[in-house]
Amino acid sequence: MQSYKSILKETSILYSNEEIHKGIKNIAEEINQAIQGEFLYVLTVMNGALFFSAHLIPLLNYKIYQDYIHATRYGEKIHGGLVKWIKEPTDVIRDQNVLIIDDILDEGITLVEIIHQCKAIGARNVFYAVLFDKLLDREKIIKPTFSALNVPNKFVFGFGLDYKGFGRNLSDLHVIN
Repeated sequence: MQSYKSILKETSILYSNEEIHKGIKNIAEEINQAIQGEFLYVLTVMNGALFFSAHLIPLLNYKIYQDYIHATRYGEKIHGGLVKWIKEPTDVIRDQNVLIIDDILDEGITLVEIIHQCKAIGARNVFYAVLFDKLLDREKIIKPTFSALNVPNKFVFGFGLDYKGFGRNLSDLHVIN
């Protein structure tokens, strides 16, 4: 197995921490203008969106109910498989505006499942904010309601996203060259 330090030597910084924070501020302004209502039920998709969520939520102008959900297709792999639920949304979101916060939108398979679960519970409106939207050479099955930054169709990690379980703590977004 390749060492973590040697992997970092094969990367470059795609977005600096400063650029990421500017993107978060911009997406917060969009959300505050677009979603009507006093309350907002925020569901953070674990583990990757933890960093994004922690920086975004304080910028939102709502009474926030915050919880997390955990659905994954990756685990410690770099290619997705079937959606596996670790923690599903609860019925507290019934008849509420729900904002799902996620780290990256790749193909959209996980997003579709998350939205389906929220609607099945009875959420009034489901919005989806993603920090990074991956640019694919084909149309995705779903698009985010809000997205901060685009990334190329390459493997990226840092600022919450991992590479084989490591790198979430990096303050910048790295791309493997």
